[in-house]
Amino acid sequence: MSAGDRPRLPHLPALDGLRALAVASVFAYHADVGWAQGGFLGVDVFFVISGFLITALLLAEWREHAWLDVTRFWKRRALRLLPALLVLLVAVWVAVPLLAAEQAGRLQGDIRAALAYVSNWRLIFEHQSYFEAAGRPPVLQHLWSLAVEEQFYLVWPLLLWAGLGLTRTAGRLVGWILAAAVASAGLMALLYTPGTDPSRVYYGTDTRAGAILLGAALACVWKPWESTRRAPVAIRIVLGAAGAGALGGLAWSVLSLHQFSDVLYRGGFLGVAGLAAVLVAVIAHPSTPLIGGTLGCRPMVWLGRRSYGIYLFYWPVIMLTRSYYDVPLSGNALLALRATITVSLAALSYWLVESPIRNGALGRLWTDVRRHRREPFPSTRGRWVVVRAGVAGIAALTVGTTLVVARPRPAPPDLLTIHAAAASASAPEPTTTTTVLPTTSTTTATVLPATSPSTIAPTTTPAAPTTTRVTVLPQARVIGLGDSVLLEAKAELERRLPDASVDAVVGRQFKELLALAESLRTANQLGDEVILQLGNNGPVTSSQFEEIMEVLRGVRRVVVINVKVPRAWEGPNNAMLADNVPKWPNAALVDWHRQGAAHPELFADDGTHMGPIGVAVFVELILSKL
Repeated sequence: MSAGDRPRLPHLPALDGLRALAVASVFAYHADVGWAQGGFLGVDVFFVISGFLITALLLAEWREHAWLDVTRFWKRRALRLLPALLVLLVAVWVAVPLLAAEQAGRLQGDIRAALAYVSNWRLIFEHQSYFEAAGRPPVLQHLWSLAVEEQFYLVWPLLLWAGLGLTRTAGRLVGWILAAAVASAGLMALLYTPGTDPSRVYYGTDTRAGAILLGAALACVWKPWESTRRAPVAIRIVLGAAGAGALGGLAWSVLSLHQFSDVLYRGGFLGVAGLAAVLVAVIAHPSTPLIGGTLGCRPMVWLGRRSYGIYLFYWPVIMLTRSYYDVPLSGNALLALRATITVSLAALSYWLVESPIRNGALGRLWTDVRRHRREPFPSTRGRWVVVRAGVAGIAALTVGTTLVVARPRPAPPDLLTIHAAAASASAPEPTTTTTVLPTTSTTTATVLPATSPSTIAPTTTPAAPTTTRVTVLPQARVIGLGDSVLLEAKAELERRLPDASVDAVVGRQFKELLALAESLRTANQLGDEVILQLGNNGPVTSSQFEEIMEVLRGVRRVVVINVKVPRAWEGPNNAMLADNVPKWPNAALVDWHRQGAAHPELFADDGTHMGPIGVAVFVELILSKL
């Protein structure tokens, strides 16, 4: 077989099906579907597929011509990726000032970073957490992964070309590629600090290159489509078992791992990428009809071919449809609405933009425009040429405007500030009475009954609350330590307790909380009473809780708040607190989870952060324990 007759990489429908599974898991994770706590790992599957396909295409060109036309490769990638991205940026530019005005102030920078494919580094430098979604995260935050891939597309052809020029065969490069993948995983493990937000190592090109490089290494040694012989039965059985095992391993990872699983940052991401590489290898082999037929069925292929558009649109759709804040829906109804909007937008993008351009529409349009210059309006077709050119020009002008014109509306305070301010202005004066006694101040605290889930709605008056009389010492020195949930209540707590000081920040991990408590004790700044809110952002063990309580041993009263967060660690953290708080005589437990589970309408769509009524109830529960 001559070099010119060698078969190039064929279309593999099952890879489209795998893309569909990957984008579905990512969507489910960010839509807070309970079973998809590890759904973000779908991004690593995309990375492996991209590394494999891009490298396989480049190697096919090398084997045919002993040359890589890098400029042509970059042009193909731009035509594949940029048109749909431009559609997204135009849509966001129009929608954000109308639907999410607080984001308008940062949109220019986000769009510039998206077009330059450096979104991941912008998020790193801004310390924007990927996992702590307080308020409304940036509507273009999800483009970090496209930035990683595009940076790979820019650099990898040059490195591969240089490597092939030195070794002449791709097989000799595998060791170097695998070494680079392991080095990337090692850097992630080195930079990762347990108990802190892992967003830096999650976003970084340097720490996330391992999955793409595994796909590239696979392409260097695996090209079964070039064989014309049918594989023996034993080989087919092994391939089928390997594919089923890899698919099962990926499913287990999505169902069982979560963003704070230490194992992920100590080689786990590379392990997940390894499972994806095995599955891609099986799919690429023509002798695995069961796996290929399952993933290559028509609905899966249909979704997979539109997975790029689905990924582009899913995050802005979720960010602009927050339950009770943007739309009057929640639960499965909201999930269905988001899925419908996302898939519809992706289908329109594929039909009107991606597919025509991939099939040469831009080239034909340019030819028609040039012909029109010579023959002004020769036919109806000529008028359509003008219309299409006008639409393209308007789109380009609109995107360009986003880069040079200031946003029309300033960004108001973020969601947490709005919540706290609203709670301060509206709060519980109608439902709280204070009687001054000779020696103490007695407060009647109103707490919503946790046994009737439907007694409150955001726009209605709570029904028949129960009351509990509690005593709060005048001028007590109270210190609040926590994360974004306590931050929402900061203004109201400090208003109700004038001698209180709340130190709470978004995304705070246990290790940071412990360090803060230790520094306050060393400086003799711990109050007589401490409000301790922990466990929203990751698992907390009994030994960790004991460690922080040892720091707070001298405090007269420690009010510990359990968690209401739809994540895998919610149950274990609450069970741990229920078991351990009673062991400390100076500790009291606020069962925020029980109250919140009974009244989901107190929360934003993330099920963790509160609205104004939720803040008021949260504060009353704390005051009842002081």
